[in-house]
Amino acid sequence: MHLHDPIIDGMLMLPDEADRKDALYGYVSYMREGRLPEGLSVIATALLTGNLPAIENSRTRAASGKKGGATRERFKPPTVAEVAAYVAEKGYGFDPEQFVAFYESKGWKVGSQSMRSWKAACTTWQKRHEADGKGAPSHGEYD
Repeated sequence: MHLHDPIIDGMLMLPDEADRKDALYGYVSYMREGRLPEGLSVIATALLTGNLPAIENSRTRAASGKKGGATRERFKPPTVAEVAAYVAEKGYGFDPEQFVAFYESKGWKVGSQSMRSWKAACTTWQKRHEADGKGAPSHGEYD
């Protein structure tokens, strides 16, 4: 069983000792049995319910012999069509093909860091597009 530090931190921040004990008991019970026990306090139930996806992921990974914990989905560069659809959906005004070409040339990096969310990058491009009145970044503008 792998304990998630953020969940444990949340439990420790509960002001009432009975809620802290309920939350810990509920967490351990869920890890062992795959369900929350009945009779937990409202606060402990809310804390655990809000974190069930991460807890379930840890439980599943532990059952398969892997380390527990949340896993981040690997970044997959979007196609021009995916960016175009997103730009149209959001009503953005920049050129999706230019966006993809720019980041493709940079190896989908933002500065020295690998990109995590191309949709967030689209938002940044749109804000700069609106501020500058253009869609094309100047050299180094987005690194």
